[in-house]
Amino acid sequence: MVFVALALALFGRYNIDLSRFRAGVAKPDASRASLAVPFVLGALSAVLAGAQASEGEGIPGAVEATPATFAEAFAKASADGRPVFVDCWATWCKNCFAMDRTTLADVRVREALKGFAVIRLQADDIKALREFAPFADVKGLPAYAVFDPCCNQ
Repeated sequence: MVFVALALALFGRYNIDLSRFRAGVAKPDASRASLAVPFVLGALSAVLAGAQASEGEGIPGAVEATPATFAEAFAKASADGRPVFVDCWATWCKNCFAMDRTTLADVRVREALKGFAVIRLQADDIKALREFAPFADVKGLPAYAVFDPCCNQ
């Protein structure tokens, strides 16, 4: 919404009258119009990213968690003794969505993960994610970890 507001403000502030351009009365002022283009493209990108985020992609049966709820989700997931697969992702991470659509959507990968309890850890705040010892060295997303509750690893 911020991008749309800025783009509209730029168009309104500079009074870009597109009807005059079509009639050939005035030449387009590229410097003014080009100021709004990045904001319009940013708004479009934000809308598309929001649509992607709401598609519910990911691993079927995965438990959604945030850094604040991770400890509780991990305790529940590891209670049955199965290994725990943690998928760290973020709403702003394009590579995370690409992995959801490709690798994690692959039938062979989903079949292999059936023996795991799966947690999708939303890590929009990387600093909060790094507070957990296993994720302290995470440099970027997506990041994945496998924990074996039998071995406390």
